[in-house]
Amino acid sequence: MSVSAFLAAARERSSTVAELSTALFIQAALREMSVRDRKYPIVMSVPVNLRNYFPSDTARNFFGVINVVYDPVLYDGTLESIIPVVRESFDKQLKQDQVELTMNSYAALEHNIAIKVVPLFIKNLVISAINAKTQRGITGTISNVGKITVPKEMEPYIRKFSCFMAAPEVQVCLCSFKDELVFSVTSAFIQQPVIRNFFRDIVDMGIDLVLESNDFDAPSNEQAAEKPEPPAVNAVKAVEQPEPAVEKPALADAEAADSAGKEAS
Repeated sequence: MSVSAFLAAARERSSTVAELSTALFIQAALREMSVRDRKYPIVMSVPVNLRNYFPSDTARNFFGVINVVYDPVLYDGTLESIIPVVRESFDKQLKQDQVELTMNSYAALEHNIAIKVVPLFIKNLVISAINAKTQRGITGTISNVGKITVPKEMEPYIRKFSCFMAAPEVQVCLCSFKDELVFSVTSAFIQQPVIRNFFRDIVDMGIDLVLESNDFDAPSNEQAAEKPEPPAVNAVKAVEQPEPAVEKPALADAEAADSAGKEAS
C-alpha cells in the first residue's frame, strides 16, 4: 500500500503510523472476541528500537519492548475509542527518562551479586518460565521497522522490502521503502480472522492495498468437510466357493474298467 496514503490517514486521526497500526490490530482482535472473553484486556507487544535513545554501533538487535494494554469495555465500535489509549501508552512508556529507568533496572539485575552466583542452568530455567508466563498474556505483536534506505545505485532494482519473525501467536512487522508500505504477517494459526479484519479496516479507510500470501493451498474447514471419505473396508468375509469338478482323463477310466473285469473273473 502507499506510505503517503497511510500516513495521511494517521494524521487525520492525530496519530503516528505505529499508533494507528497498533489501534487497527486491537480493533481487529476485538471483533473476534466473545462477550465472555471481553473481560480480559488486550495486550499488544511493541518492540522499540533503542538506537533512537542510546548511541550504538552494534550490528545486533538492540531493542526494548513496551506493552499496550486496552480494556475492551472502552470500545464503542469505533477506532477513535482506541487511538487515545494507544497514544497515551506510547507517550508514557517512550519518554527518555522512562526508557532509561527500564534499562537501568535490567542492568541492576545483571550486576546483582546474588544473581551472579546462581548456576547458569538455573537462570535459564527461571528466565524460560518467566518468559512463558509473560507470553501467555500477550494478544499479538506489532513491530514498526521503519523506513529502509539503500544506496541510490541500488534503488532501481528494488521495489519493496518485507520482514518476518517467527512468533507463538500473531506478529505483524511493517516497513517502508520509498512509497511502498508493507505489513508482513506471521502466525501460529491456520485461520486468520484477526488479520482479515485488520486489512478490511484499512480498506474501509479508503486505502488501496494488494494482498500476497503463501498459504492458498491450506484447506479451510469447509474444504476439509467436503473432502470425500476413503472407501470403507468390507468386514464381511468372502464366501468360500466349492472347487469345480475336474474331469478325469479317459486313460484313467480305462484302467479302472480293466481292474474291475479282473476282479470279476
